[in-house]
Amino acid sequence: MARGNGMLKRKTRMALRVALLSLALAPGAAFAQPPEVVQIANPLAQRLETRLKTGRDFGDWTAYRNKRTGKGQYSLAATTAVGPDGTPAMLLISCVESQPAVSVIFDGEGKIMPGLTRIELQLDNHPASGNLAAPLMGRDAVGIFDVRAFLLVQDMTKSRTMEVSLPGQEHSWRFGVEGLVDAIEYMQDQCRLSYQINIVQSELAQVQMQLRLKGYDMPATGLMDDQMKSATRAFQKKFGLPETGRLDQRTYDLMLHVINE
Repeated sequence: MARGNGMLKRKTRMALRVALLSLALAPGAAFAQPPEVVQIANPLAQRLETRLKTGRDFGDWTAYRNKRTGKGQYSLAATTAVGPDGTPAMLLISCVESQPAVSVIFDGEGKIMPGLTRIELQLDNHPASGNLAAPLMGRDAVGIFDVRAFLLVQDMTKSRTMEVSLPGQEHSWRFGVEGLVDAIEYMQDQCRLSYQINIVQSELAQVQMQLRLKGYDMPATGLMDDQMKSATRAFQKKFGLPETGRLDQRTYDLMLHVINE
């Protein structure tokens, strides 16, 4: 549940029920006003909420999995929060054709976001790390893509809360992120959130470089060539996995775990 710093619990799927407790008290008043339901007004979030209404709840998350076959396969998992300034926002993990993104969609000024935007993330009160987020289609929405989205999701699965701030927009939120492991398992057949069978070259190169920094003898070409197969086999041997030389689910998950240690 979203909590703390003026952010109060989410009562229903994708609807923000904000209990205006002490903030709602006028000076000298004896009782707070009844809880007020606040719906996120961002049209992009509202379109996503339509899908999420038929989803399933997992802890702080509501997850939706497209069950159709053919084109248009995607899955979503979202949680919500209200910032100290009263601005509601949605934290979204989405996969379109298996490619993940981590996005923040909020009720801002109704403007199209600029180019790469500074975004700061803080997991379980750990020191904030800086990232760059790209604008999404629609207003007041940014997203994190490619290998950074995979690594961020891995970190989120080990956390209870994530604080998000957009310094240039002067907005911040604290999202509850518990239950994400179960949400991912529900989405997994259509969303490569913890492993990939076919990894794009740019992403594999990032994983290789991160493992090199950890002392592993890896190429940094982004190719699954003979050299990488040999390096993968050595990695599997080190951790007692079947020495296939292939990036299967267990091997890729373990590589991401090593990177994030």
